Amino acid sequence: MAAIVDRRSRPQVTVTLEDQKNGVVNSYTTGDEINGNVTVTVNEDVAIDAFQITFEGISETTVEPPGTIINRTAATHCFLRLRQPVDFGRLPPCRALRRGILYTFPFNFVLPARLLPQACDHETSNWVLKDAHARLPPTLGDPVYLHRQGTAPDDFAPTACRVSYIIKVWITKNLSDGDSQFASNVLAAVGKKVHVIPTVDEEPPLSVQEDSAEYRPWAETLIRKGLFRIPTGQLKLFAIQPRPLVVQLRGCEPSVTSSILAKLNLRFDPVEDEQPPQLDTVCSQLKVMTFLGVLPFTDFPTNAPNEWNQMNRRTFQQVIPLLNIQVGSVVWQKEIKTHSAQDDISSCQHRAQQKTYYTASISIPTSLPTGKSFIPTFHSCYISRIYILKLKVSYFTLSRLTGTSSIKLPIQITAGRQA
Repeated sequence: MAAIVDRRSRPQVTVTLEDQKNGVVNSYTTGDEINGNVTVTVNEDVAIDAFQITFEGISETTVEPPGTIINRTAATHCFLRLRQPVDFGRLPPCRALRRGILYTFPFNFVLPARLLPQACDHETSNWVLKDAHARLPPTLGDPVYLHRQGTAPDDFAPTACRVSYIIKVWITKNLSDGDSQFASNVLAAVGKKVHVIPTVDEEPPLSVQEDSAEYRPWAETLIRKGLFRIPTGQLKLFAIQPRPLVVQLRGCEPSVTSSILAKLNLRFDPVEDEQPPQLDTVCSQLKVMTFLGVLPFTDFPTNAPNEWNQMNRRTFQQVIPLLNIQVGSVVWQKEIKTHSAQDDISSCQHRAQQKTYYTASISIPTSLPTGKSFIPTFHSCYISRIYILKLKVSYFTLSRLTGTSSIKLPIQITAGRQA
């Protein structure tokens, strides 16, 4: 059997980027130019047919259905491919690489703000999702080194998915009639990874539905006392979606410089003249959720269980503790609401009624932990990443028992250049 390609005839290909540092992967964002050179040498003369330099964005997902004997399924999606025109005038007319000559081919790519329409050619239930799928996703789950310490930042990505960007160089030759059926026309195939975090603008606050599986911006808890669990009132929590966290794109390693400022509103409606519960602590957590599938998403993915989700999708989540603060000193404000009520059905006379309730508000500033990579919120054809802020309040009832109530808020992470 003939050899696939003689090792002596394989070209030696090197991809070099501008501003490249040893052991560190270059990081780029929207509008950046990716400049560099491809150098080629050979140990003996070799004829070539094609020379390609491309910049590609690829997502990979794997799903192994739980509790079944079905083999795992996988999907690979090349959502971005930019081609660099190659100046063949640098080669001899016969397109042969000569021994002892160093060939240099420069390249220049500009990271686009949006993908071409054919990158998302599947059906979607709404134009908002189609628009989200036309944006570049950030690098995810690709262990690249962004600093000299030699450790890849943790972006909370499961091993079942990856988004990577790579500069690829292909050198091929034409096969002759005498070549074996096992022969390859690929003389060289070289790739160089880069790290991409596109700029992401702030989106309008989400309109949360009552049956949402991820979010619950309000909560109502019936507070009871005594052995017979007699109701004393209802505790209500509610909050609006906080302003987004911002990833500042500067230097080699992006970093989150802003902090979360959530305002938690509380209301207690007593049954009679009961006093509001004494507050104890507020605990904040950040939930990182990654959705992936081997079929394109036709709607924004959720964690609602159904058969189709189990077979073709997976959801991975991690909870990050943020802050636990004492709020026992928070003072309830007594409010009185006056409204009119008719004495009886046949009477037109009205009398004023007063309803007493209590309110309080707590501002909760929170910063994200260091040493982690919080990529922007994104939705692509096969992978999505969202973040949820959970606020849990603990309190003491009149019986000195401890109770808890919690809400879950959507929170967006955006990315922008440092001013």
